[in-house]
Amino acid sequence: MNWRSELGFSALSRAHKDAYVLALQRFLRMVAYGITTLILALFLRELNVTDAQIGYFMTLTLIGDVVLSYLVTFYADKLGRRAVLLYSSLVMSISGLMFAGSSNYWVLLLAATIGVISPSGDETGPFKSVEESTLAHLTHYDDRSDIFAWYNLMGTLGTAVGSLGGGFIIGTLQQHMTTLESYRAVFVIYSGLGGAKMLLNCFLSEKTELGTEHDHHQDNNNTNHETEPLLNSNANTNTSTNTDSNATNTNTGTSANSLSKETKRVMIRLCTLFALDSLGGGFMPRSWLVVYLSQKFGISEQTLGSIIFTTTMVGSVSVLASSAMYKRAGPVYAMVLTHFPAALFNILIPMPTKLVPSLIFLLGREATTLMDVVPRQVFLASVVRSEDRTKVMGIVNVVKTLSRSVGPTFTGHLAEVGHLGLAFIIAGCLETSHDAGLLLMFRNVHPTPQ
Repeated sequence: MNWRSELGFSALSRAHKDAYVLALQRFLRMVAYGITTLILALFLRELNVTDAQIGYFMTLTLIGDVVLSYLVTFYADKLGRRAVLLYSSLVMSISGLMFAGSSNYWVLLLAATIGVISPSGDETGPFKSVEESTLAHLTHYDDRSDIFAWYNLMGTLGTAVGSLGGGFIIGTLQQHMTTLESYRAVFVIYSGLGGAKMLLNCFLSEKTELGTEHDHHQDNNNTNHETEPLLNSNANTNTSTNTDSNATNTNTGTSANSLSKETKRVMIRLCTLFALDSLGGGFMPRSWLVVYLSQKFGISEQTLGSIIFTTTMVGSVSVLASSAMYKRAGPVYAMVLTHFPAALFNILIPMPTKLVPSLIFLLGREATTLMDVVPRQVFLASVVRSEDRTKVMGIVNVVKTLSRSVGPTFTGHLAEVGHLGLAFIIAGCLETSHDAGLLLMFRNVHPTPQ
């Protein structure tokens, strides 16, 4: 295996042009999230919102995202994937304008709840589920880990650029206007990036939609995979699954009831584990990380932007390495071996009283925290049929977001009583529980190419 294959360049050369458009859309979206996450909690504090109210704000925002994502992604294939991405980008743009123009807590909460604002700097809204399903639909099984790696790399690069650019933009604007006005200007930029995403959507072809010829002819051996058992394990598989699945495909197509028993069984186990992981991540979203570093070490927005940029760039490099690890260790061991160190680093971050040791632990976390994403995406995309992917990925992301919405409220109360650092420890403990469960439930499971 040569270096081009190791780094995914060979897969990129074979990728459909729509994959490039989707990756660029993700880059712009994560730039927007990176800019606003840097100042979201600080913006609310400028409006004299208490830490407890900020926690409730983040929780309700994530719950709103759950409802939006569930409704949209479950019917995305029926409504049209391009249409869903277009209208979601429009809502994102409108949300930015509402934040730029209003000081009312409830108006902002409404804009964040029914709109698209990321309190954590992570994905929010239906974008990710639809895009991942479409990428799996467009990509040969053997190339998926590389394509997903580059797709995630574009996301982390976007977050890094947004954080660094946001810090410098705010620092420059504050020389000419108040702190609050500079924050509002950032939300105008956020709205503009949503508009740019709408324009990019026009370049997506009809091949992104379910049922196009590309899905059925992407490789010569794919014809029968859609009706094969979803997973290979040490246990025997009931051959009647093939017949039932084939009958379902013939009679019901993409109906909501077409999820097989095997798909549901695997999805329930994965959702349980991913919920644990997301519950941990919700205790310390990036918005609260910014507040923690600002409070404990007295760091300016510009310096914070540089820190987030550096840590995110470290994470970006690790994304490409995750594809190589997936090919060698398999999806389950690749997830555990990379995610467990990240959880331990999370626990260590609040321990030092000096900035430099805390940043070293933060860098360690960022260097490993994204390395489980590609194996997770490929594993999930490969254990369900193509007509089920958007629904299943939507359900999984809804469960993850709902779990992530619990933490910010508790973190807000911890911040009010001066124990914000405790949130790191809680997050790390929950994340290690996810790793243990994943290894216990899925260590002998191997995906069948879909």
